[in-house]
Amino acid sequence: MDTLKAILLKEQEDLESVLREIESDEFDVKESSAESAIEISDMADQFEERQNIYSQKEMILDRLKKIKGALERFEKGAYGKCIKCGGDIEEMRLKIDPSNETCRHCSVG
Repeated sequence: MDTLKAILLKEQEDLESVLREIESDEFDVKESSAESAIEISDMADQFEERQNIYSQKEMILDRLKKIKGALERFEKGAYGKCIKCGGDIEEMRLKIDPSNETCRHCSVG
């Protein structure tokens, strides 16, 4: 279990680093659009770039939420237990994704 916690902590660190980069890029896009006269095609490109940044940011925030939840379960001594039925989460499920919250049975239902 300590190995899985280390994996979660590493992924959390990596995602937080990527999130800082995305937020910096997001600021750069806003700043560059404010500085120049924008043509229609440039506006479309900037809109698309902002949408991509927003989508990436949302995916990372969702993943960070799952990781933080798993780390909280570690602290409470509940890691590896299904949040729906309380049974053990299969070891293979945790190896595939250490942030899994449910056992195989509950994830299907």
